[in-house]
Amino acid sequence: MNLIAIDQIVEGMTLAEDIINEEGVIYLNTGTELKGRHIRLLENLNVTFVYVVVDKPSSEAGIDLPVKAVKSFNKEFKHTLETFKNIYTKVRFGSRIAIDEVKKSLEPLVEGILNDNDILGSLRSIEINDEYTFKHSINVSLISSMIGKWMGYDEEKLKLLSVAGLLHDLGKCKVPSEILNKPSRLEDNEFEIMKTHALLGFSILTESGNDNLDILKGILQHHERIDGNGYPNGLRGDAIHEFARIIAVADIFDAMTTDRCYRAKLSAFEVAEELSRLSYDHLDVKIVTLFIQNISKFFVGNRVLLNTGDIGEVIMVNPFAITRPLIKLTSDFIDLSKDYRLQIVEVKS
Repeated sequence: MNLIAIDQIVEGMTLAEDIINEEGVIYLNTGTELKGRHIRLLENLNVTFVYVVVDKPSSEAGIDLPVKAVKSFNKEFKHTLETFKNIYTKVRFGSRIAIDEVKKSLEPLVEGILNDNDILGSLRSIEINDEYTFKHSINVSLISSMIGKWMGYDEEKLKLLSVAGLLHDLGKCKVPSEILNKPSRLEDNEFEIMKTHALLGFSILTESGNDNLDILKGILQHHERIDGNGYPNGLRGDAIHEFARIIAVADIFDAMTTDRCYRAKLSAFEVAEELSRLSYDHLDVKIVTLFIQNISKFFVGNRVLLNTGDIGEVIMVNPFAITRPLIKLTSDFIDLSKDYRLQIVEVKS
């Protein structure tokens, strides 16, 4: 590793030692791939030198490496989306689904996201603004895989989880299009029909000869809730398969951070707070806590818009109020943990 001055850092370099303050709070972890927001954070903290990993001359690290990574991720994402769209269409018209084909189509994308770690940054970089059903399914697969990695899943288990995440809404291909694509909230009777998609997806897989219980239960049970108020079977607590409990968190996070015709998207901070609230009765509290703790590592250095109209930068995440960070404005600091009237409504970069 090399000790270099802050003004010599280029995006794409890797941090070789933690950045820690006098109280022992870690601002940036060893292994962080330094991006613009990280460099701005170091400048704001008045850090003058850092240790970086040396695996090639720094001139080769290149300012455009992150751009290349984004383009590569988008290319893989679009390829996976087209493959899944074809599978979805075939199933809609009665074809069987082959899990091996699904697994193969996902592998490059999942491998990339697991190596990158910055799940929020990667998902924000996606250049596809329509085709919600397919994009959402892939996002849920990737977020679920990331959670599985943080939970210590081995490679084979991660592959199964990624497939379950991708296919969690497969049953919607059998839901009438006028309900599935309705540009407003569903009526009660329409919602009852929509709720059948979990069982329909389970049936599609079993009728295709797929008998992996981890995948099947992940799909069937992803709308079950810890307090027994979910569907289709009203299961409680640990009776709900772990894959389903993971997918439930990923499903809600992606849905709420995405614009829909009947409501505007929420920021990752707002959704993290909602997930925390839901963990009291609906969601697995251990999975929610693990998810929020890990995504909070990517909050630092982000430029954010507050509900006051102010734009600032996340300087520090409070370990006791992860979703209420310290924000630096042009000439002031705001501690969101001290004023719950303030909200982060958008992550700018």
